[in-house]
Amino acid sequence: MVDSVPSLSSQDTDVVDFPISLPYYAPDIPAPLPTVEEIENLPNPIKTHKSLVAFRVTPHFVVKFGAGVDLIEGENMLFVRQATNIPVPKLYALYSDPQTGKNYIVMEHIAGETLESLWPSLTEQDKDMVIAKLRQYFDELRQLPSPGYFGRLGGRPLRSYFLGDLPISGPLETEDALNVVILHNFTQKCDSQYRVKFYRQSLPHIFRDHKPVFTHGDLQQKNILVRKAARNPDPAEVSDGGDELEVYLVNWELSGWYPDYWEYCVIFCLTTLNTDWLLRIGKALEPYYCEASWLERMLLEYY
Repeated sequence: MVDSVPSLSSQDTDVVDFPISLPYYAPDIPAPLPTVEEIENLPNPIKTHKSLVAFRVTPHFVVKFGAGVDLIEGENMLFVRQATNIPVPKLYALYSDPQTGKNYIVMEHIAGETLESLWPSLTEQDKDMVIAKLRQYFDELRQLPSPGYFGRLGGRPLRSYFLGDLPISGPLETEDALNVVILHNFTQKCDSQYRVKFYRQSLPHIFRDHKPVFTHGDLQQKNILVRKAARNPDPAEVSDGGDELEVYLVNWELSGWYPDYWEYCVIFCLTTLNTDWLLRIGKALEPYYCEASWLERMLLEYY
C-alpha cells in the first residue's frame, strides 16, 4: 500500500513518488558528495548509540550512517518537505554500502542549536515564538490525508519506543489491532498474569476512536534545531530589536501514521517536569492527558 502524496509544497521543485527507488540522489546537490571512504575517515564522529553515527562532514552536509540507520528517515524527510511547508533539512542522498552493510543519509547542514540546549536561556517571547511555530507545523501534519491505516510511509510496520524491539506485522488497519500489539509487547516482560489481565481489560476503554495522523514520533527538544535570522527591517512595523527564530525538525526515523494521541504521549513520557517545556507544548498540540498517563505507566513497567 502506497501513500498518496498531497500537492507539492513551496520547499521543493521536483515531485517524488513513494516509496522511492534506492539509491536516491537529489537533483540540486550544492557540492560534490563525500565518498564512503571520506565519511568513514573523518575525525571526531559524534556517536549517538550502538552503530548509529551522525556528524558534520562539510559546511554543506551532515551524514548519518551506520548499520542501525533506517533509510526510511530520508523518505520521511522527502515526504514532509514535499507535502508541507515545515522546515526540514534538505535530503541530498540516500543509499547503502553492500560491502559494509551500512546505510547513509546525506542531508543539509543546519547551523543551529538544539532547543534542548537553548531552552533555559530563551526569553518568554522566544519561547512563545517557538511554540507558535510548532503549532503551525503540527496543524500542517494533521491536515495530511490519512491512508486509513496505522503504519509507516508506504504501508510499512510501525516502530516506536512504546512498541519495544519486537517485530510487528503491518500496516494495522484498526486501533484495536494496535492495542493488541502494544499489549503483546508489554506482556513479554511482565511477570504478573493479573497485571496483564488488567491491561487487557482496560486498554480498549482508553485507546479508542483515535484516527491515524502523520506523526514525527520522537519530538524531544534535542530533535528541534533553532537558529536566529535577523528580522527584515520594516519602518512600517514596530520592532523590539530581537531576532526571528527559525525552527527545524530533525530525526524523522520514527515518523509515520500513528493515533492522534501519539505525538503528545511521546513528549509526555520522555520529558521531565524540571522545566516549563511540558506546560508549553500543550499549546502547540492537543494534550491527551489520560492516554499519556496510561502509556507512561506501561512504559515504566516495560523497561
